[in-house]
Amino acid sequence: AARLTAELDAARINAAEKAAAIRPGQPHPSDGPAIDLRQAAAMAPHFETARRYLEALSSAATPEDIAHYLGPDAVLEEYPHAFLPNGARHRRDGILQSRAEDLARLRFQQFELRGATGGGSQVAMEVLWHGSGNAPGNDPKATPVFDARTAIFLTFKDGRIAHQRTYACFEPWSTESERSL
Repeated sequence: AARLTAELDAARINAAEKAAAIRPGQPHPSDGPAIDLRQAAAMAPHFETARRYLEALSSAATPEDIAHYLGPDAVLEEYPHAFLPNGARHRRDGILQSRAEDLARLRFQQFELRGATGGGSQVAMEVLWHGSGNAPGNDPKATPVFDARTAIFLTFKDGRIAHQRTYACFEPWSTESERSL
């Protein structure tokens, strides 16, 4: 959680510093087009909501807790991966049902932010996901830990998540030492 907070704070500070260094309509020599100061200021709440959303997903937050982050017409699109060959699309109720199923099916899951960027009403995040299922008798040694490198794209409307697109690449075929290489 502390690393997640630091990553999003750094991204927010970086965007604010870039915005402060540039007068509207004047491009920075190294950054290409000018940054709209109002747009940079508006991004801070989106980054904060994205950070808190990942923290909630990494905890035992209930579907009701997760609902706080979702707009009334929220949609989640999960693109195909090793465990979901056809992908999935859920509206708000389906997102909350999936959360309930995850809490029952998974012993733990953690979303570790590796980077974030955004503009306007969008935040894009690179996230490492770690999770493990519930083994019979809750024996942690009986269930492997799965890892995924995930790209999560959030679109916000009225301060809440309106659309989430998730692209995952699971890595259950390698050991932790192999992945660290």
